[in-house]
Parts: sequence; structure tokens; C-alpha cells
Amino acid sequence: MKLTTRYGSAAVAGLNEALLAKAAQAKLLRTTRIRVDTTVVAANVAYPTDSGLLARAIRRIAATGRRIQAAGGAVRTRARDRSRAAGKRAHEIAAKLRTRSAAGRGEAPATVRCCADYCRSRRRSHATTQSPARQVGRVKWRR
Repeated sequence: MKLTTRYGSAAVAGLNEALLAKAAQAKLLRTTRIRVDTTVVAANVAYPTDSGLLARAIRRIAATGRRIQAAGGAVRTRARDRSRAAGKRAHEIAAKLRTRSAAGRGEAPATVRCCADYCRSRRRSHATTQSPARQVGRVKWRR
């Protein structure tokens, strides 16, 4: 369609004829019949969700940490694999958002807020356990 709008239908028809003649000359196809099937098949497309993408990123970070430690780097650093917990949390969010009842619609935003509050509380507890030298350049998060 782009070529047709840019160069015109006559040019595209000429290109098609030249291509068919070249294919027939190379004996790649029989020129007596050509059947074109333009059937469109519907498919279920699973679009990525934010929580699923976040869980996947957490899995990739954990795998990269394991690879670094296996290669001999960051030996004394303790890397905790949270991929299973992230997957459970993403599944929980998706299950709540999938519910179609009126009660489920009311619970879905509350669940997302609960998960966000949980992440904020983890961030705050981590900030208080850091050394004072590490807290100097820390950005304050506001609601």
C-alpha cells in the first residue's frame, strides 16, 4: 500500500509482473495458476501489564546478580532473589483487576494502593537501615 501511494498502481503492477516473470524463468513456480489467500485469523494477544513487566525485570536483575557472583564478582555482597515474591504480587494484582463483579472493581484500586504502600514501607525501612553516610544523598519521596 505504501508503494502504491508513493509510486502509483501502474508501477506496482509492473514490479509484480517482472517478479513473476523472473520467478517463472528460474522455475520457482508454475505460472499457470496462482492462488492468493488473504484470510485473517483472530488471535488472543496478551498485552504486557505494568506489574508483569516489573516482575520480569526483577527476575532479570536476580539472574544477572547470580551470573555476576558465579563469575567471581561481588563475592561479599548478599543478593536476595525476590523474583518469586514479585511474581506472586503481579499475579495477585492481575487476579484482582480481572474480577468483573462490583465488589471486585472496588477491591482492585485498594489492592494496587496496598501494594504501592507495601513498596513504600519497604523503601522507608531500607532507608533507615543504611549508614548515615549513605543517607546524605538520598531523595525524599512524597505522596
